[in-house]
Amino acid sequence: MNANEREIFINRFLSNLPKEPINECWNWKGTINSNGYGVLSEYGRKGKKRYAHRVSWEFHNKRSIPKRAEYHGSVIMHTCDNRKCVNPNHLVLGTQSENVRDMVKKGRMVLGCVEGVKHHRASINEDIAKGIFMMEGLYKDIAKEYKCTAAVVQGVKNRTTWKRATEGIL
Repeated sequence: MNANEREIFINRFLSNLPKEPINECWNWKGTINSNGYGVLSEYGRKGKKRYAHRVSWEFHNKRSIPKRAEYHGSVIMHTCDNRKCVNPNHLVLGTQSENVRDMVKKGRMVLGCVEGVKHHRASINEDIAKGIFMMEGLYKDIAKEYKCTAAVVQGVKNRTTWKRATEGIL
């Protein structure tokens, strides 16, 4: 994006910022996507959209969101839990893991209605989940033993997945 395009983009961003008190949510006045997040099209880049809360964080902090080696990199988390909010005082830099932990802790993450082997992303069954839950050791070693990923092992061990399969196991 050249300097002129960036100026146009920033002016469009600023025109969609509400004039709210500093402590309240600033609900994005522009386009809202199907997930409830504010979005803004990049000038001259057909189909390229940016999340308004990410643009807000970068604009108000005067720096780019850092790239990270972790899966999905850095994220901008809403402390107010309002997806439309672009108030920089409600936005914090974090990792995807921190964001998921925050969502689970606050009861905002529904892990899906379909459970167990019927879930479209299931890669193990109940017996394997029980074995993983009872096994001691490093997640990566357990994953190798059961031919799954360390993320699957972590989900079972933390009881964020396969809860029913591990009920009653101490």
